[in-house]
Amino acid sequence: PPNFWNVKKQRAKELLEFPDGVEINNQLDRMEEAMNSLLRKYRDLGYYPLPKTLAKEFGRLDGNPIKDKKAKTWWDHYEEFIEYKSKEIKDIRDYNNSLRKHLVHIEKSIGRKLRFEIIGDPESTFAEVWNRYLLYEAINSEGNPGLATNTAGKQNKNLKVFLNWCFDRNVTPRFSLKKFPAVQEDVDKVYVTDNEIEQIVNLELDNALEKTVRDLFVIGCETGLRFSDFSR
Repeated sequence: PPNFWNVKKQRAKELLEFPDGVEINNQLDRMEEAMNSLLRKYRDLGYYPLPKTLAKEFGRLDGNPIKDKKAKTWWDHYEEFIEYKSKEIKDIRDYNNSLRKHLVHIEKSIGRKLRFEIIGDPESTFAEVWNRYLLYEAINSEGNPGLATNTAGKQNKNLKVFLNWCFDRNVTPRFSLKKFPAVQEDVDKVYVTDNEIEQIVNLELDNALEKTVRDLFVIGCETGLRFSDFSR
């Protein structure tokens, strides 16, 4: 009833004639602390979600403050993912080297530790920053800024593999991955024909170094190894 409500304090008046006031205030105190703990969490993340998102998460707290406990970080889960992948496939360089390198760089670029909340919130600009970094800032194999469209698309594909792995294990609630397109485009592939390789093999050379270079080139063509593996 209005006559038992303190408008200034936003609490019930604790009077003998209104015994419910104590319990009402206790509940309001719990709700206030729960909301404050939720706001502190997002303050540490560096952004605040939409009101309806905040209200939904507050509802799940049921008036209980977020407990300060040592939760696993983004990188804790990433290391578990790498360990899982190492048992599933032989070559994990795409995840353990390439994707990791780009994630570390983007973390430094945004000045915040990576969290699932930063990536998944509808109001977050992480996807735009990430894709702009891949296409215009990440250093490519030639030492220039900006990855090729196919290479950037591959990084997005690998990132989604990790995120889906987390979704499947209830590490974090699912969110849309539409902002991370695994785009691919047709590219000109330069190659030599069998006839041309035969001409190179039969070419008469006097210089020993040129012969070695020719032989190694032919071996590279015939084995089909990627350049980095062949070089090793």
